[in-house]
Amino acid sequence: MTTYSDPRAVHHHAAQQHRGPQQFGPQGFPGQQFRGPVPPPPAAPLPRRRPVAGKIVAGLVAAGLVVGGAGAWFALSGASSPAVQATSFAGANPTTDPFGTDHAEVATVAATGEQSGDTAGLYAATTPPACDDAAFLAQLQADPAKLAAWGGVFGLQAADVPAFVNSLSPVVLRAATSVTDHPFREGAFVEEPVVLSAGTAVLVNSYGEPTVKCFNGNPLTPGAAASGAITVVPTQRVITQYRFTSIDNSRVVVIAGKPDPKPQPGPNKPGGGTTTTPAKPDPVLVARAAEAKKAAEQARKDATDSRERADSLAINAKVFRSEADRLAGLRTAAEQRATAANTAAVAAQNDLAAALRAFPPNPARVAQAQARLAAAKSEQVGAATALIKAGNDALTADQEADTAESQLKNAESKARNDENVAKAAEEAAKKAEEEAEASATKPATKPADEPEDPKAPEAPEAPKAPGADEKAQTVAGTGTTTSTATCPVGTTATVSPVTDPAAQCTAEPTKPEPATTSSTGSTGSTGSSESTEGGSPESSSSESASETSSQESTDN
Repeated sequence: MTTYSDPRAVHHHAAQQHRGPQQFGPQGFPGQQFRGPVPPPPAAPLPRRRPVAGKIVAGLVAAGLVVGGAGAWFALSGASSPAVQATSFAGANPTTDPFGTDHAEVATVAATGEQSGDTAGLYAATTPPACDDAAFLAQLQADPAKLAAWGGVFGLQAADVPAFVNSLSPVVLRAATSVTDHPFREGAFVEEPVVLSAGTAVLVNSYGEPTVKCFNGNPLTPGAAASGAITVVPTQRVITQYRFTSIDNSRVVVIAGKPDPKPQPGPNKPGGGTTTTPAKPDPVLVARAAEAKKAAEQARKDATDSRERADSLAINAKVFRSEADRLAGLRTAAEQRATAANTAAVAAQNDLAAALRAFPPNPARVAQAQARLAAAKSEQVGAATALIKAGNDALTADQEADTAESQLKNAESKARNDENVAKAAEEAAKKAEEEAEASATKPATKPADEPEDPKAPEAPEAPKAPGADEKAQTVAGTGTTTSTATCPVGTTATVSPVTDPAAQCTAEPTKPEPATTSSTGSTGSTGSSESTEGGSPESSSSESASETSSQESTDN
């Protein structure tokens, strides 16, 4: 049988074996030329297929799939949003070895957007501290070139770096935070926008800004706004007291701030450099802020004392209740003993009666029955006496336990009240400090008895309006009146989006001033008196400008 085959149906691999290895030249199309062999074009066009690569990528991005390594991930979509760094991530170019521990289990806060560096509850504190700044400084000083470059990120000389590092405070982020990271590449620190995950341990400066990442020593400067993350806005003045939380957000941790030792103090700026803090704030507002701070410190001390007393009474109440329970058990045992003694006495009485009725009489049996009855009655008396004593002891112990628990309840109520008062006083002190700080860029508020111009006639003395720290107010929810107001005059209480909850103060809308002037009026928020009808035009104009500036200070 003859088999016919089509000579055109030649298998590709067979043809390749006949031809042997073949070298291909450069591509026959314009553009970049690549080295090496280039496969020939197909003999016939391949069937058209729908492109799927783009759809796969789009699908992966829509599903939230990300790729990366060593704890970092990047979106496949190629968007310009900063990369998110997970906790315990050092990166490919760390500045130092880790000198701190991240805490991914930290209780997070649902906060985004701009947050002030001194916002209560924005950061968490740990015991021991999350970062060892001494270990970090030792690693920097071991490499003088790196030390100098690190200081340059913040506009510092190498000699200024140790004092600057010592002024930083260790904290744990409670929210995803946008920053500008500075990995060390080829002898220089390179800016790289990132978002640090909640739980990352960092060192913050005297203005509340994340400044160093503790897992790699990289410098951090302010970052741009990022979706789902916060950006920290530095305070304008050095923070004197931080209000952190514990890792599980179960309690408030109050820690004193540190001074800024930089040659020109001020918050961090991207690319290095500092800003100058206002040097001459309004002395009237500074004095008011100092009084508010003193009142807040006393309120916090009272709250601490009340909490310690409540804790002590809680221990006492447990001891008294435990003793009451023990004596109640003894009373139950005494009742059982008395019941048994009564039963035995009745049985002995019946035995004696039976012995007396027996015939012929049995003197020995009667004597034994009489002895048993006497013993049973003796036990009956003893059991009754013990029962009375046990009952009295249990009753007294139960009353003492009730008294201790009542004292504990009152102490707990007072402790919570004092803590609320302290919290309100601290917020008032913070507001007063902010007003004093803002006044540094505005005309100073002059006391009511000081003339506007030494050359101008002296204005009559006007009574000073009561300030926020002089007006007694009632703390909401506590029923207790305190000499320190919850919020200064001209402001209202709001709720912080970070704390849970924390009272803050915001300025009330400015009300239009009446057309006529009063000889007894005052600015309220600054203490400067209004111009009187008998004052000169220059004095009146100067007073109006001072009043307007003071109102702007309050609004800000």
